[in-house]
Amino acid sequence: MTHTNMPAIYKSRLHEMTQTTPTCLWNDSASVRELAYSIEHGAVGATCNPVIVAGMLKKEFTLWKDRIQELIAENATETEDQIGWRLVREISKKSAALLKQQADAHGVTVDAWVQALAREKARIDEVHSGRQKAQAAAARILEIQKRVKPDPDGLTVRDYIDHGRP
Repeated sequence: MTHTNMPAIYKSRLHEMTQTTPTCLWNDSASVRELAYSIEHGAVGATCNPVIVAGMLKKEFTLWKDRIQELIAENATETEDQIGWRLVREISKKSAALLKQQADAHGVTVDAWVQALAREKARIDEVHSGRQKAQAAAARILEIQKRVKPDPDGLTVRDYIDHGRP
């Protein structure tokens, strides 16, 4: 039987980057929708802090308005800062639940899953050391850039994520 090299099929350029480079992508958004997209396309983790949550709330306030009002009612004696931190923790837990699903699918804890991914990326990184690594990365970036065309409507990646465009 003859084995032929089939070209890899990637879901997106983001997915291609996470699969073909020694990059561990961490999603820097509190949006569960954006994190789910990032995980589907190769993200291995997420970050969250009050600034990230504030940015997300500007875009997704209607999704959180009722919960914020509940937090205020449930914790009437707390300051705005304390309630804000409760919200940050709650949003972080929702994101962590998505990452836990990925770890569970591999039968390991989240920590073990992230460590395994980091070891794999480190192994890939060792293969391309020093100058060879930099040259390979530059060549790969140039190859990807050749296929990237400006959006005819001037939309950015963020616009596509925020507005659900394919």
